[in-house]
Amino acid sequence: MKKNGFKILSLAAIGIGLFGVGAAAYAQAQAANRPLPGRWEFKTVAAGIYNDSDDYCLSQVEIERFYNNPCKRNSVCVYSVKKFNPDGSATFKGTWTDRKKRVTKLNVNGVFQPTKLTLKGTASIYNVPVPINFTATRTAASCKK
Repeated sequence: MKKNGFKILSLAAIGIGLFGVGAAAYAQAQAANRPLPGRWEFKTVAAGIYNDSDDYCLSQVEIERFYNNPCKRNSVCVYSVKKFNPDGSATFKGTWTDRKKRVTKLNVNGVFQPTKLTLKGTASIYNVPVPINFTATRTAASCKK
């Protein structure tokens, strides 16, 4: 009986150790896909007829906020579904409210990379679903123009 109990404890310890290694690998993969601080250009294209772009600097603090809740400055983004995968892919469902207080429902998938974010999916603008592409590209490591 003592031998079986020892085997069970040994297997449990190995399982906990493997879980810890897996969790560390997951965290490392997520960190490798996080955007870098610097000057970024943001472009939104909806149905090929709505085009918007912004260019601004993101500090390390703003990068963390942006990674955890992708949203353009002067907008409010609320996601009911926010899923990050170790390979850098992500899924978001929720709403974007722009600076003119227009609310857009979103269902997008994309990929985070250190110098680029791409989200593609559908947006419901005035309750009409249209294709949307959102890209954020790091244009410089420095914030100086």
